[in-house]
Amino acid sequence: MTGTLRQAAAGYLQTRRSLGYQLQAHGQLLNSYIADLEASGQGTVTAANAVAWATRPAGTSAVWHARRLSVARCFARYLSATDPSCQVPPAWLLPARYSRVAPYIYTQQQISALVHAAGTLGSPLPAASCQPTRTQMPRRATGKAGDQVKPTRRGITGRSAYGPKSASNP
Repeated sequence: MTGTLRQAAAGYLQTRRSLGYQLQAHGQLLNSYIADLEASGQGTVTAANAVAWATRPAGTSAVWHARRLSVARCFARYLSATDPSCQVPPAWLLPARYSRVAPYIYTQQQISALVHAAGTLGSPLPAASCQPTRTQMPRRATGKAGDQVKPTRRGITGRSAYGPKSASNP
């Protein structure tokens, strides 16, 4: 039966990859799960052995456990179509979510100090590349009706929404 689990895992990965998923880490985790099932002599996926495998590296984060269980759950969903003894672990098991760290927002004084410090670099080329140039600074719009600040390939420019300036559109 374990040979069929390995074949089913290969078929699952082939199907998902044919749909455009790369699944490098997913495939490695799934092969680890199949190896664990083979080592313990179990012939199918159950909620108990999936949770036991997912939580196995003790001391790792709850997000990592949830990710591992997600791999087992997706495979179990695929396998349950052909193996009636397969149990799909419920979605509420190990419900951890990754939360991003809040970004640090620099103040205007810190930005100015950073640009000034970059300007004091020993070599003139890196120092000059840290200073804003005239072309990088946005132009002011004239304040006329129809004027907008539009992004272009070279940066932000104050151009009329009605096209380039001409004699009829100053």
